[in-house]
Amino acid sequence: MSEPGAERVLHWPGDLGWLDRAEPPALRDRVALIAFWTAGDVQSLELLQTLAFLALRFAGRPLCVVAVHSARPPDAADEQRVAAAARRLGARVPVAVDRGGIAFRVLGGARWPSLALVDTGGRVRYRGAGLPDRERLTAALDVLLRDARGEPEELWTARPALSAEDPARLVAPTGLAFDALRELLWIADGPAHRLCGVEPDTGVVRHLIGCGRAGSADGDASLAAFAHPAGLCCHRGRLHVADLGNHLVRTLDVDAFGVFTACGIGRSSSDVVGGQPGLVQGLCAPTAISGHGDDELVVATAGSHQLWTLSLRDGRAHAWCGTGRAGGADGIRYDATCQQPTGVAVQDDRCAFVDALSGAVRLAELGSEMVYTVIPPGGAGGLRTPVAVAWLGRDLLVADAAAATVSRVDIGGRTIARVAGPEHGLVEPRAVAVAPDAARAWVADSGAGAVFELALGGGLRVRRLELADPHSSAAARPPAPPQTLAAQAAVTLCFPLPIPAGERLHDAARPHAWVRSAAPGGPLAPFAAPLRIDGTWGSLCGVPTAAEGRGEVVLTARYATCADPAAVVHVQEVAARFEVEFVPQGGGVLEVQVE
Repeated sequence: MSEPGAERVLHWPGDLGWLDRAEPPALRDRVALIAFWTAGDVQSLELLQTLAFLALRFAGRPLCVVAVHSARPPDAADEQRVAAAARRLGARVPVAVDRGGIAFRVLGGARWPSLALVDTGGRVRYRGAGLPDRERLTAALDVLLRDARGEPEELWTARPALSAEDPARLVAPTGLAFDALRELLWIADGPAHRLCGVEPDTGVVRHLIGCGRAGSADGDASLAAFAHPAGLCCHRGRLHVADLGNHLVRTLDVDAFGVFTACGIGRSSSDVVGGQPGLVQGLCAPTAISGHGDDELVVATAGSHQLWTLSLRDGRAHAWCGTGRAGGADGIRYDATCQQPTGVAVQDDRCAFVDALSGAVRLAELGSEMVYTVIPPGGAGGLRTPVAVAWLGRDLLVADAAAATVSRVDIGGRTIARVAGPEHGLVEPRAVAVAPDAARAWVADSGAGAVFELALGGGLRVRRLELADPHSSAAARPPAPPQTLAAQAAVTLCFPLPIPAGERLHDAARPHAWVRSAAPGGPLAPFAAPLRIDGTWGSLCGVPTAAEGRGEVVLTARYATCADPAAVVHVQEVAARFEVEFVPQGGGVLEVQVE
């Protein structure tokens, strides 16, 4: 790197394609923060979040914050895919595509992500690689902006809303796990910050986990908050989540309908050794997770280029493989290195994982503590960016996000056979899951915003899994007579809970409800959990945001009943659809008849 201030940048270098504007932002009389990222790099998520924070922190001041996408190799950039990835990752700043890689060579660091800081005179004051420290970068920008007199920069406003209100719509699925105990397919919908439990045969959404807003709140599953959840695994009757944006491992107790944090401190950690109890042990970008034995999880932490183990018995987490530096060295686990492992799958004492940065498929023997490469970088089959892996019998099923393919890897022969690709609708596969009998597999495709089912027995058959809205049964019924409510005023929605003769509400099963409404102002969800039970009535409270006019509300509630002293639990469901007229003055209680 040259001496700070020696280089000058008066114009944008190279051939940049701007995704959100016709003309590039002006550099004259502005401080410029230019960050380089690449799709598929897990650290890009945190980088773009930092850029959004800084852009909002210095809004109204002459600071130009730009995210430049630099592909590997440079000619691999598809601008439509880059734009989709930027939106999914929540970019709020101008985004450019570095055609040919010239800008990265001029201003970038040695690796991704990297950034350059340019003062108002065009002098490069800092250039380096790695994720920036927010506090130090904020302080540096404060100093450089003291004498800046240029015009402020506009944020990227052409961003589509990523709504999590529609249960039957996936924004960009990022994780999968098959729950053999409950016959459910669990889907992580990363940009929507939620999880879905789906019947794999019908596509009916049976569980929605998470409030749909980024956060880290534990507790009731309908109110819990995630941030870009990624890898999933079902182990010992629970669902475990690699909560990438929060740098946490979370656990869903499906029966109690509750979420709790198993490991992590809520921010990126530089610890590459571990050994602390889960709630004080930091992690760096957990992307994948798999169960091992009776009481252990193996976690791929792509940010620190490692595999970690998390004990479910005492809650302690340790680095198992990788020194914390990127590399592809095999050997004893203490000396082996990884290059951004983003997929992991355990079978008995064998742990398969993929290195997204290098394109290698690796295998770790948990018993002998040896690590070796099955498919080397650039090996047979030409894996470009493998991001997910699952066991398919004694073979592996690997998803390659950049090549839009799913391939079968023969470990013994170290060969690759393509199973599915773009001709089947794949765009950017991010996760794979396999049924216990290995006759079916599922692929979560972020680019297509869909999950595909692969029938592997007797010839390949590919089916796009169409999700079914749990409200659909209620929506098909004719609406009840219109009821009048006050616009933008507090209201309580009450409805009876039919209980079968000889049964009572089950005390341990938490009831929950979905409410979807359409109003003059557009889609909204005016009523919020928790669902309260008073005798044989349920109620939800909220403040509808609707303006005056006529709207529609669709309600579905689920609860459990049981008979004394029998232990058998019966899940009950009620549904209703009704019209509402919002007026300046109206009632505060909405009583609903249900079926």
